[in-house]
Parts: sequence; C-alpha cells; structure tokens
Amino acid sequence: MVEFALLLPVLVLFIFGILDFGRSIYYYSAVSQAVGQAARAAALAPNSLPSNSDVLAAVQSGAGWIQLAPCPNDTPTTTGLPAGQAWLFISNPGGADANSDGANAPGGESGTPGVGCSSPARAVTGDKLQVEIVYNFTPFTPLIAQFTGNQLFLSSTSVLPVEY
Repeated sequence: MVEFALLLPVLVLFIFGILDFGRSIYYYSAVSQAVGQAARAAALAPNSLPSNSDVLAAVQSGAGWIQLAPCPNDTPTTTGLPAGQAWLFISNPGGADANSDGANAPGGESGTPGVGCSSPARAVTGDKLQVEIVYNFTPFTPLIAQFTGNQLFLSSTSVLPVEY
C-alpha cells in the first residue's frame, strides 16, 4: 500500500502527460491543415480578390475549434496571445524585400480597426503570400501547465504564390 501510494502520483502525472502530448500533436496537425486551407484561399481567387473574411472562413472550415484573434494582417508575434486562442498572420515571406511592391495581403485590407493592425498593400500576380497560424496550446495537466506557464505555441506556416 505504501509503495502504491508513493508511485500513484508519478504514474498519474505520466499518464496525463502522455495524454497532453497526444493532444498537442492533434492540435498541431489541425493547425497545419488549417493553415494550408487558409493559404489556398488567400492565393486563389476565382471571382474577385480574397478578403480577410474569406481567409478566416477557410481556417474555420479546416479547424472549427480554433478561436482566431481579429488581426490577420500584421507582423507575427506571440505577445498577448491568450491561452486557447490562435492568431492568423498573412505577410510576405522573408522580410520587406520579398515582394518588390511591398504587398502582403490578399485584398489589401487591414484587420479590425483599433487593435494595432497594419494596412498592407494588395498582393498581385507573382507575389508570394506567407500564411502563418500561431496557436497557444494549453495543457490540461496542472503540473505541466505550471511548468510551461500556458505558453506552448504551436505554429505552422505555408507560402504560396498569388494566382489572381
């Protein structure tokens, strides 16, 4: 009984750690799939230029559980990202000189006014768009969450040329 009482907390922590690890792999896979769909929606436009809402809708169709913050066209950062939320970033890959015209948004829209979103130039044929999703994963095991401080960022990126 004493040995079991001493080993039970370690065993429970080990089992829940494995479950958290499995959840993080599932979430990373879903974020990767969602970023692929978002990049496709941002790079292809059958009738008109894609809007931020088109790209956000593509992410939601790929992973409906992702709660996205309101600023899709901004510099990728993890500062201020709440636990269990994701940010979608549409930018030009590799810095300011990646696209000669400085474009980094599908339709040239800004994000939600008042939250520090940029107003990027509209991407044109031949430009490359980088779509990135950063998700703040929260482990449900309290001890693991304490060690990580609820700051486990899962990030996936896709770069596609614009075809509109």
